[in-house]
Amino acid sequence: MEIWLGRKAEKEMELWFGRRARTYRAQSSVTERGPSRVERLPYCPSVALAVVAAVTAAVSFFFWGVFDRNTPMTVGNMRGTALAMLVIAVPILVGSMILASHGSLRARLVWLGALAYIAYNAVMFCFALQFDSFFLLFVALLALSFWALVALLSRFDLAAASAAGAGVPVRTVVVYMLACLVLFAVMWLRDIIPATIGNVLPDSFQGTGLTQNPIYVLDFAFTFPLLAIGAAWLWQRRPWGYVIGGMMLVMLTIETAGIAIDQAFGHIHDPAQSLGAVPIMLVLTAIGLVFSLLFLRGVRSSPVPSIARASVAGLAAPLNPQPVRGK
Repeated sequence: MEIWLGRKAEKEMELWFGRRARTYRAQSSVTERGPSRVERLPYCPSVALAVVAAVTAAVSFFFWGVFDRNTPMTVGNMRGTALAMLVIAVPILVGSMILASHGSLRARLVWLGALAYIAYNAVMFCFALQFDSFFLLFVALLALSFWALVALLSRFDLAAASAAGAGVPVRTVVVYMLACLVLFAVMWLRDIIPATIGNVLPDSFQGTGLTQNPIYVLDFAFTFPLLAIGAAWLWQRRPWGYVIGGMMLVMLTIETAGIAIDQAFGHIHDPAQSLGAVPIMLVLTAIGLVFSLLFLRGVRSSPVPSIARASVAGLAAPLNPQPVRGK
């Protein structure tokens, strides 16, 4: 009986440890080869987006004659936006994808922010300009950025984000997010409320040729709610709070830099346009960069701990269990 029990226990342990070892080897081989087919899903639309965004931004900046049906200020603003996308957003998108492919959670958050920025400004290209020869490029930019966001968010490891975000200075970041929300909401409402009461176009529309401002629509429908929800969930340290918070910090930092550039080009094309917003946006960009780095610094990398690696690796070692003695 004693011998039979010993052999039975030994066989069961060998089977169990063998399965664990095979699982570990399979996971290791995936890590060595790179992301699996499912994990590669977010990369497909993002790679296509990087190409389309680079092409769209380049042709919009260098061949801006197609925008001649728009006002000079609008042409300048869109050229500045195209330049910001080309020299800031696209490199950040490509760099973050490369780092994310090596397992960096911080890079995934930056990747999200770059996608959000491109999607935001793709709406501007589609709806703030009159129809032109680049229309299909703008639609492709909007479609790819939206579906790239959906693909990346659908594959986000919320448990890993929550665990890795333990070092984020949550309250400091939340205060900054809410301050951004209040600042931009007040700026826009100062323009919107008097026009709403008087049933006239807002003062900011003068010289733009706009009959509606996509920025107001985007911010009140998406940006402000995401800032509020992200701040609330981040305060509670919910997983989605880290994801939305990181995405919005990066997106706003790129966006304020882009606004500074587009305002400068608006002035180049229409000297009557004020440059007053440029230094303000540069200051906000510097502040946003500080808070983005503060947030990302608090996100820990999550490699397999050395003690866990040793334990798992040890599962494949030969076993010499002692016989189970009967009573």
